Amino acid sequence: APPDQGIVLKQMLGKKSNKFCITVGFMCNATETEKWPIFYIGKLKQPYCFTNRSTADCGFWYHNNKTAWMDP
Repeated sequence: APPDQGIVLKQMLGKKSNKFCITVGFMCNATETEKWPIFYIGKLKQPYCFTNRSTADCGFWYHNNKTAWMDP
C-alpha cells in the first residue's frame, strides 16, 4: 500500500491503494539435477515493460490469469 504521509508529514489525499498481485515460482527436483527457469503469473496479458521484447528472451516464463494465482 502507498504511504498515507509524505516527507512533509501532510495527509496525501486522492491516493488509491494498488492491489497488484503477482505469483513467483521456483522449481527444481529433489536432487537439484533439473532446474527450470523462474516463472511469474500476473494479471496482465502483456506487461508494459515487455512491449519490445519477450519474456523468453529475458530468461523466465510469464503467464497470466484473472487472479494471478496458480490454478489447475
